[in-house]
Amino acid sequence: MVCYALAPTRTQDYRDTASCGVIPNLLIGLIPAVVTFFGVAAILQARKGPAVGLVLAVAGLVLMWSLIGAGGIALLVGDRLWPGDAPEHKRQQILRGGALIMGCCLLPVIGWFVLLPALAVTGLGILVHGFIRKQRVPSDPSPHHISSESDTGKS
Repeated sequence: MVCYALAPTRTQDYRDTASCGVIPNLLIGLIPAVVTFFGVAAILQARKGPAVGLVLAVAGLVLMWSLIGAGGIALLVGDRLWPGDAPEHKRQQILRGGALIMGCCLLPVIGWFVLLPALAVTGLGILVHGFIRKQRVPSDPSPHHISSESDTGKS
């Protein structure tokens, strides 16, 4: 809900990215999640100086960043269960979708150890996938050739 309140167009972009499918976003999110996990584990094993606090702060930021991407999933779930295009309806959609997802994540054992980590990794994948999609330049037709009726032979 906070993500939609601060950046509604960005949350809509995350929703569009989430609509590409859960599995591709989950696989994309696994790469930075695994790197973060093993990086944090390696530095915590060493336990040298103030680096431990810095590493925990970075890990917390990555987790928070992944849950921002999960706002796109909440909007997608809310949009599919309660369709509508009005801006005030979008707020209700993300609130209801988020409540439904968090309710599922509160289920003992399956929610805690399967759904919540999968949601975080998928949210991270949505952010990375969305960033990659934003960087692509759409292929436009050549600006030098504009077809008109005279070009097609019609009069």
